[in-house]
Amino acid sequence: MLLIFAAVCLSGLMRAQDIAEVSASGSLKKAEISLADNSFDFGSIKPNKPVSHTFVIKNTGGVPLIINRVATSCGCTAGDYPKEAILPNKTAEITITYNSSGTGAFNKTATVYSNAVNETLVLNIKGVVE
Repeated sequence: MLLIFAAVCLSGLMRAQDIAEVSASGSLKKAEISLADNSFDFGSIKPNKPVSHTFVIKNTGGVPLIINRVATSCGCTAGDYPKEAILPNKTAEITITYNSSGTGAFNKTATVYSNAVNETLVLNIKGVVE
């Protein structure tokens, strides 16, 4: 039992080292997500025609950014994100796709889970289905 517990603890420590480093001054370095805008308005769209918007993000932190998953607010919305680490000062794309089945206004969210300073980032899309 003790060996299993030690292995689990060691594995957790190794993972923590992958996502955060300590600088020479002793401060903790983490990944950080920056983007121009976290919302997009499609305006008027046609029903049953998927629409997508690509959010460009940048890792402005000091270690690689790892996106764990993107959770959307409903089954009519999907998120596509990079599965590989995003190096410091590099950009990547997160694409959110909405597929309408009815008419009227919509406002959907996609939550990005990562190892960034703020572990979650909420992206918003909205519009009106004619």
